[in-house]
Amino acid sequence: MLALENHAGTPGRYFIMYPYSYHADKLPGKTAAQTRDNIDLNVYINSLRVAFVSRGFSGNICYLGLIQPVGRIEMMGDSDEGIGDMELVAGQWLIEDRENELFLALACGIFFPTGSYDQNSAANLGTNDYRFRPILQFAKQFGKFDYEFDIKYQWHTENPDTHRRAGDDILFESYMGYFLLPNVMCGVHFDAFFSDDARLNGRKINGSATEKYQAGPSATWVVAKGFVLDAQMLFDFNAQNTTEGYTVQFRFVRGF
Repeated sequence: MLALENHAGTPGRYFIMYPYSYHADKLPGKTAAQTRDNIDLNVYINSLRVAFVSRGFSGNICYLGLIQPVGRIEMMGDSDEGIGDMELVAGQWLIEDRENELFLALACGIFFPTGSYDQNSAANLGTNDYRFRPILQFAKQFGKFDYEFDIKYQWHTENPDTHRRAGDDILFESYMGYFLLPNVMCGVHFDAFFSDDARLNGRKINGSATEKYQAGPSATWVVAKGFVLDAQMLFDFNAQNTTEGYTVQFRFVRGF
């Protein structure tokens, strides 16, 4: 989640780019003996998004978006490049109180396995499964302070190549920002990620559940109406059964 994303937008069409990189050398397990070092994971992705924002039948803002990641991933000597899994997302603001700067929305995203996948490679841009993600979004501005959070619950279909189904996961993302200027805001993020045990051939893989926390700063500049620039850096900590590293992400929003 990036700053101001949970505020109801202005009707129009938008092109958005989310270039980011992720780097990790460690995959912590439940115990020190299960931890893997020197995994040399490097991800370079530019997620391209087209969004359509309008007023729905209720009169509140709704949106429809299509997101296509493009990039390269490297891990443990393997690599993959090209497109990742495409996401279709739609949402509706249930509360759009601009006078009190209070917003609440429900959305749902569907991921399609358009990315390349090789079960014998450690580096894949695709996951080879479908993912369904309902989302709750909230935002409230208190004077110069802006608080936002969202909750995303995601479940997966089975990977037909490996007969493995990733555990259902939940992601909590939060942000607190302060407007230094009417169009410039700096803030901090805190995210938490949890998943259930995965399943192989329908049987639970005990001890495979994952957990990770992230925190870091960001800066946002609203250059003009429909034109936003954003930069963010997040650091992983207390990870279990998933990679632990850091993310650098940018956002470019432009109406058209």
